[in-house]
Amino acid sequence: MATVGFVEPARQRLLSSGYSAETLAGMPPTQVVIIDTARELQRMSDQSVKAFLLPIEMRRPFMVTGDQRFRQWVQEERWSSGGAMFASVLFPAISQAYEAEIRRLLTHQRLMTVEALRMHAANHDGKLPESLDQLNPVPAMLDPYTAKQFGYRIESIDGRATVTLSADVSASPETLREYRIQISQ
Repeated sequence: MATVGFVEPARQRLLSSGYSAETLAGMPPTQVVIIDTARELQRMSDQSVKAFLLPIEMRRPFMVTGDQRFRQWVQEERWSSGGAMFASVLFPAISQAYEAEIRRLLTHQRLMTVEALRMHAANHDGKLPESLDQLNPVPAMLDPYTAKQFGYRIESIDGRATVTLSADVSASPETLREYRIQISQ
């Protein structure tokens, strides 16, 4: 049986979207709530997917504002909308999955850049470039969060070059900001 608190708000949303009062009167309350829930989930999904279709570096501002709108909608509608109730559980998991994909890509791009650094050192008597722009024969990969080069720093620790590649991962764990590797010279 449909939750009583969802029936009348669902009926009103369906009326305002073009359903006739006669059609809705002929439906059991559960059907009204299910149709409304499906429509609300589809509407929120359509709004969310817009940002996910953009390149990663362009996506972040849209995701922040979309996330704020989503949270406000859930807060306002969670007691009167089956869609808000389900979305409050489902949509954060989808966002987390997309964020995990970006983190995976970040790791991949850094490892490819490390390999480019090793190839450069192998072709230049063990010397690392002063900047990632100077990599040769293979270019550095880009930070997927910004579509710009990683931050690049070389330090000498115990006679070994320690390379730090930093990324702009403001929404991710601190441990992803910097990646360090020692390269023998």
